[in-house]
Amino acid sequence: MSLQISVITAVKNRAATLNRFLKATVEGIKYAKTNPDFTVKILGQYTRTEDKKLLESAFRSYVLGYIRDVPTVAADEIANAFDDIAARNPRAKSADQRMFYDPAPIDQLAKEGFLKQLNLR
Repeated sequence: MSLQISVITAVKNRAATLNRFLKATVEGIKYAKTNPDFTVKILGQYTRTEDKKLLESAFRSYVLGYIRDVPTVAADEIANAFDDIAARNPRAKSADQRMFYDPAPIDQLAKEGFLKQLNLR
């Protein structure tokens, strides 16, 4: 069994664990974005810097500008990643991209009303 198949099987066999993980991730993103003082402090801790101006800039650029409220990947982003990989590994051109991303777990959070409860979507 390939690693790809075993990972997909593991995710599908542990749907409740994945659901809890995604909920915690979305809640963490929301907390980080709505509590800038805390987030800047943590950024400083992990980057080992006390430069407040730099940390606040990183917060605005990375946390607010880069991290999505809901961790999703668009089809064109996957296609671009495969194009990039194909430059180094030609087998990526023939790979089924749907095998590498499944929006169903995030869609389930929306269906359950979890995202709406956090004022997302």
